[in-house]
Amino acid sequence: MRSLLIAIILPVIMVSCSGLKTLQTSPAVMDDIKGNFDVIFYYDPDPDNIKKVAILDIAGDDHTISVYDTHYNIREKKNVPSEEAFNSAIEHVKGHLEYDTYKIKRIHAPDGSTIGFEIRPIYVAIRYGMSDVLDIHYIPGDGGAVTAFIKLDFPLQMRKDSERFDIDENR
Repeated sequence: MRSLLIAIILPVIMVSCSGLKTLQTSPAVMDDIKGNFDVIFYYDPDPDNIKKVAILDIAGDDHTISVYDTHYNIREKKNVPSEEAFNSAIEHVKGHLEYDTYKIKRIHAPDGSTIGFEIRPIYVAIRYGMSDVLDIHYIPGDGGAVTAFIKLDFPLQMRKDSERFDIDENR
């Protein structure tokens, strides 16, 4: 149990308390997605599988986005045209019973230029207590490298973990 808590809390501390500057995101629409992309499909193999996102990294620019994770599955497709990238991203995020719609976010470089897009699922809020369940931060590194830290919203993660390990607060 202690190692599970460390695995959950460590990325939170790394992102929020380390003084690392996170890249900004802003709302975007489908028509903003133009060009070719390296598409990263990130998903949780858990049967409830709500922790999934597609990241469209602009192909051939000075920035390369990767995902920090050791427990989940990542699939990538390189140099994909925008329409195919967008459609495959939507197919990736919508495969859940509680799926309602999707949200597109533009990922900005430190200078404000666009380095990619994030396509995330929006769920029916009744099941999880919120519709947007993901907390994603983009951390710039050396040489144009950008690392995406993807986690569930903290209270939701704690609730899911307590259900998974059948933690009884009355013990």
